[in-house]
Amino acid sequence: TKAGVGRIYVYASTTGNHDLDYISTVIDVDQYNEKDDPWDQIDAWQVEDVNTYYVSTSKYMMVDRGYYYRVHADHVVKKGSDPYEEATTLTDGIFIN
Repeated sequence: TKAGVGRIYVYASTTGNHDLDYISTVIDVDQYNEKDDPWDQIDAWQVEDVNTYYVSTSKYMMVDRGYYYRVHADHVVKKGSDPYEEATTLTDGIFIN
């Protein structure tokens, strides 16, 4: 979300239905590159925990004005000998002026 002039607030969480052996949220913050038409990663971080059902992370960031920004999050969980489960979320781009 917009959080002031040249500032954004990034938040993501992962929630399981029960305690898990492993749970993680991986965040990528992207800036739109109008010249080349891709989204370029400008920041990334991860939060992880064990034997719980919930993790979250947030950060205020100063960003260059005049660009679109979006957040991409990977949500990863594991229970016992089951394979890792993963889901991805992606926000729409927001313009920071």
